[in-house]
Amino acid sequence: MLKYIIFLFLFLLFQTIKAQDSIPKKQENYTYFIIQKINFEGNKRTKERIITRELDIKQGDTLLIEKLDTTLKRNQIKVFNTRLFVTAEIILDTLNVPKPYANIKIKLHERWYIFPIPLFELSDRNFNEWWTTYNKDLSRINYGMNIIWDNFRGRKEKINILIQGGFTNKFSIQYSIPYINKAQTWGFGLSASYAENKSIAYQTKDHKLNFVKNNNILRQRTRAGVGFSHRRGFYTFQNFDLQWSKTWVNDTITFLNPNYFRNGNSTQNYFSLGYSFRYDLRDVQAYPLRGQIFNFNITKNGLGIFNDISQINQLNYSLHYAYYKPLSKKWFLDNSMNVYQSYQTFQPYSFASAFGYGESVMRGYELFVIDGQGTFVNRNSLKYELYTGVKKIKFIKARQFNQVPMSVYFVLFSDFGYVQDNQFTQLNKTLNNVFLYSYGGGIDFFTSHNVIFKLSYAYNRLGNGAFYLNFNADL
Repeated sequence: MLKYIIFLFLFLLFQTIKAQDSIPKKQENYTYFIIQKINFEGNKRTKERIITRELDIKQGDTLLIEKLDTTLKRNQIKVFNTRLFVTAEIILDTLNVPKPYANIKIKLHERWYIFPIPLFELSDRNFNEWWTTYNKDLSRINYGMNIIWDNFRGRKEKINILIQGGFTNKFSIQYSIPYINKAQTWGFGLSASYAENKSIAYQTKDHKLNFVKNNNILRQRTRAGVGFSHRRGFYTFQNFDLQWSKTWVNDTITFLNPNYFRNGNSTQNYFSLGYSFRYDLRDVQAYPLRGQIFNFNITKNGLGIFNDISQINQLNYSLHYAYYKPLSKKWFLDNSMNVYQSYQTFQPYSFASAFGYGESVMRGYELFVIDGQGTFVNRNSLKYELYTGVKKIKFIKARQFNQVPMSVYFVLFSDFGYVQDNQFTQLNKTLNNVFLYSYGGGIDFFTSHNVIFKLSYAYNRLGNGAFYLNFNADL
């Protein structure tokens, strides 16, 4: 009897198993992937830790499928913004990997990192000033050799040696390394330079720089500096800089402008201490279309070392904020604001560059310098994408140069500004302490090699309308 019961039990068990096997298995629908490994391709020189420093994903992380494209795109842009690669692509690789695991593949196309670049550049503030104000004067050209060794040793270190002649004779050397500690948060830099001129601007009159030229050297400038950088996360950057500067000018300069330095001195020798903070959420830093950036800088010139306060005693700060927003697939909007303010009992002319330099610029005012103690600039642009693609130059064999991603945009803009001044107005009455504005349109051309070409037509407060050519992203 027992053997029949056992037989019946085994028969029923077998049928149950057979029935279960015959039931279609429910399809497994995964809503996530687990990163099993991150693989690199194309980084022949760059160390992997330099790349992974930019990633907010790592081995073992879980990626939600609904956010996968956004996550991969965000990290791809961050790697590209190191400016070490012509192209950077991050893809999900599920081949030969059991679900729900997947690999991350980072495909890179490295730049050429050693550039002995022949130097041929303008000494003036912009191309328009050289072309119009100085009538295309070739004597105002700087020439020489700029030797750049980027990504030195594959650690994103940079060595820059400049040997320059022409309008300004100059020699400079710079070295920087972004990370000197294991956590990759602290960086270090050194710099030194010497420059001399036989022609310099000794004053600003009617918002134009007045130059004097001599067969003898009119100015010599020596500088040396040391700096530390700190980057704790991905988007926050801090810099601490200590610099020494010594400048000598010929008696001709102090005769033409006794206030070029303080108290008619022919020498200015001082130390400066600076701090900068940057919070950067832009997509492509060289030509952003999405995101925002905030910059704050504060500098104290004259620290009481070797009595340098008697020569210069100035505190200045600057603020910069820019916002970039896509309105649709083709339309983009950006807005930027710049504020600069300096404090001192006396402002020598050598520290008078408030408007017309750096970020304190406006479209339509390329030909003007407005000296003062404080500036406000607001720039607004509406852009339409005319073309985006990759051009391959067939006759160039080197992979670092034969693929050129490029974009072309049509731009409408309007800018506003103000320069506050209580010292230089006597010689510059038109644009100091008045509301400034400009508007116009143009074409922007941008490539992944950070080449920027901007052709625009602008009207300004003076009613002047003209074409302007610029090669920087700020305008």
